[in-house]
Amino acid sequence: MARDLDRIRQALGEGRMSYFGVSWGTQLGAVYRSMFPATIGRMWLDSVVSPRAYDLAYRFDASARATEEGFALFARWLAARNDGYGLGDTPAKVRATVLGMRQRADARPWRFSDLPVPLDGSFISFLASAPNLHWEQAGQILVAMRTAVDGGPAPQPVREVVGGPSGPPPPPPAGAPERDNATAGQAYLCNEDTSSRDFEPLWRGYRTNLDRYPVTGDLTALRPTCAGWTLPVQSFPLRRNGASLQMSGHRYEASTPYPWVRQMRDAIGGEVFTVDDFIHGSLPFVPECARHLVDYFDTGSPDGGSCRGEQPDGGTATAAATGPAPSEPTVGGTPSAAVPFSWPARR
Repeated sequence: MARDLDRIRQALGEGRMSYFGVSWGTQLGAVYRSMFPATIGRMWLDSVVSPRAYDLAYRFDASARATEEGFALFARWLAARNDGYGLGDTPAKVRATVLGMRQRADARPWRFSDLPVPLDGSFISFLASAPNLHWEQAGQILVAMRTAVDGGPAPQPVREVVGGPSGPPPPPPAGAPERDNATAGQAYLCNEDTSSRDFEPLWRGYRTNLDRYPVTGDLTALRPTCAGWTLPVQSFPLRRNGASLQMSGHRYEASTPYPWVRQMRDAIGGEVFTVDDFIHGSLPFVPECARHLVDYFDTGSPDGGSCRGEQPDGGTATAAATGPAPSEPTVGGTPSAAVPFSWPARR
């Protein structure tokens, strides 16, 4: 793909190009920068993958750990509001309550007359994994699930996030490019994956993630993404060079955990900018943060600062998790539109 990208640059007649990449686009950017350093003008990478992105087992493990750490912050937030939620007045009590709900749901999934599928422990893990934008809603659903009655209609807060059966997305209009190609995505991942492709090691890794991260691990434990993939591993080089580079990591997000941006800086250089939110790839959608992005491409001057990112009204992520309980936050505008909170009922 990096070679294809360089062919586009050549076709446009550009000697140098600027680049903004998010998530997998940061992996592509890091490889492109390493292969074609003379062609880079300015580059910003947001929600940065690890330089060990080729090892899917490592990626799953790190994401699983970050998700459980995010629940620990949520538990502190709930404990500070025990008068309203009643899930426990200490983080340890909240954790015990939610873990007990997950275990009960795995043993006896909730079955509601107006929902298409049962709700097992994965649904509780989904609620526990909520970013802080949705802590209030997730907390209300946890409360509702404690008194929910099997066989009856689902509580209203549950119905609000559980969707019906979803089929494949509609095809793009005739002549339009495909929005996403799952086959290509699988190939990009598996052609470079150095983790095991055999069943037994993958099963052990899956069970280990469940044991280490019992509340949220059912959502994040290692999956056999490349089991049985037969093509040989293709390695990619990452190298330092003097081209301009700005990267940003999101302090509490789980998809590309914050330590990864520091790892990538150690591997290829650049300056790290910090977004103090839970939300993957939010930087260009928050005006305060987007100003830094625009300034960088205007001036070429890297910025080691920070921005708040996507937040519920009423405080930063750390203040909401650790400080005194303010009035309940409300989510409005961009965050709720950009980060929908829904459970796809297709398990």
